[in-house]
Amino acid sequence: MRHFGLVVAVFATSFALSSVAFVQTSKTNNPQTKQTTAKKQEVRCPVSGKVITDTKNAPKLTYQGKTYYFSCQNCLAEFKKNPQKYIQRASDTRPGGNTTAKKEGGSCCSGKSCCADKKEGDSCCSGKAEAAGKKSCCCDDKNAKPTAQVAADEKLICPVSGEELKVESAVRVVYNGKVYYVGCENCKAQFLKDPATYAKKAESLSKLQGKPEQPAPKETTAAPADKLICPVSAEEIEESSAVRFTYNGKVYYTCCNSCKSKFLKDPETYAKKAESISQLQGRPEADMQ
Repeated sequence: MRHFGLVVAVFATSFALSSVAFVQTSKTNNPQTKQTTAKKQEVRCPVSGKVITDTKNAPKLTYQGKTYYFSCQNCLAEFKKNPQKYIQRASDTRPGGNTTAKKEGGSCCSGKSCCADKKEGDSCCSGKAEAAGKKSCCCDDKNAKPTAQVAADEKLICPVSGEELKVESAVRVVYNGKVYYVGCENCKAQFLKDPATYAKKAESLSKLQGKPEQPAPKETTAAPADKLICPVSAEEIEESSAVRFTYNGKVYYTCCNSCKSKFLKDPETYAKKAESISQLQGRPEADMQ
């Protein structure tokens, strides 16, 4: 009788343990349970949409009683600019209040983040020149218009940095009889290393690039025949007291010897200017004798 009771007790214990194991196995193998657990543990950056695996070291911010985690400091800064924008387009994925952002053409923090080392306002035109065609921070340019659209709008684009320029502040470069514009002296140096390539790229980026160089406008203001004007200082002078000299068979006058020296350093330019501003300048030497 005693042996029979022992057997019954052992059987009952084995049955109870099997039931518990069956219940645990059923819970573990339940796909819905796994999915729910994984969903609760998933934390995403509300700006970039990137999954954050290390919430302890990730940047975070508590806003309106909820804690949000971010992929990088740049995403945190973007969130602070307009938190409602990212909250409205996100959905809560954990009780802590972190959100899942809708991706728009990829994350600014995917791969190696250009935002990590870039200082605000940096470009190839501040400090050393960067490689041709390098874009600024992807977080800043996520909504930038494509190059084709910029060219269609006839905006001026630097062929080296890709930045939008203003004609009045851009650096002017003349190549092969055409005028091109770049953002800075560093870009100009880069342009001149391979002008054919950058000239072609500039014209494909903007209709304002590569226009023919216009000759300098001629000076049309001419003094009366009885007025003698120095071509260097532009002062009116008296023939009797002016410095007289001959160049290329013609007679010219300056107000002083210093102006004469400047004249003779670039005689072609000053001779042409002298004749345009006074009919008494550039008369043939033979007629003066």
